[in-house]
Amino acid sequence: MDVATAAEVVSALGTLGAVVTAVWFGTRALRQASAEAAERNRPMVVAELRVGVLRGAVVWFVLRNNGPVIARNVRVTFHPDLPPPPAGVDPSDWKATRVRRRFVAPDGSPRIIPTLSPGQELTQDYVRVGEMNSMPDVIRATVQCRGPDGREWPADEFALDLTVLPETPAASSASVLGRLTQIARTLEQLEGHVAAMAQAPRDGETGS
Repeated sequence: MDVATAAEVVSALGTLGAVVTAVWFGTRALRQASAEAAERNRPMVVAELRVGVLRGAVVWFVLRNNGPVIARNVRVTFHPDLPPPPAGVDPSDWKATRVRRRFVAPDGSPRIIPTLSPGQELTQDYVRVGEMNSMPDVIRATVQCRGPDGREWPADEFALDLTVLPETPAASSASVLGRLTQIARTLEQLEGHVAAMAQAPRDGETGS
């Protein structure tokens, strides 16, 4: 092989190598772009706690789809399991029992939520502020779901941490939560007075 022929071979090999490299990087870039596009267009279902007031201060469990597409077959698993009511508390009045009834099937498996649209949220009272000491500080909620095409996305885990809420049972009466709690208690007291007045005998009426 003369020098000219050898030079042509070397040049051809260099060109082939450049083409192979370009194809490899191009394929990799396309795969990465496709994966990023899929990630941006996936359901993003999050679980969190939120402080609210409804007939007394209550912490709410919130399940919300922050993604741009619908989530299907949404399931939530709690670790550790939601605790039973403490001694002296009516099971029907224990907030965690309601959460379990809504998100956990009788056999202990996650209850399937058929769909959760973008921006849609499900809320359930989780625990009264005054009963927070009867709940674990942290319960982890594992959320699983499918996308609109039926693809199962990796599970996401969220810490339901009662120690990092914006306001706690020690909130002062000057805080928003404290004022709302006082209003709620006053309304409950007024309801009790009205009920007592309604049951009291009217003037001129005598009991049997």
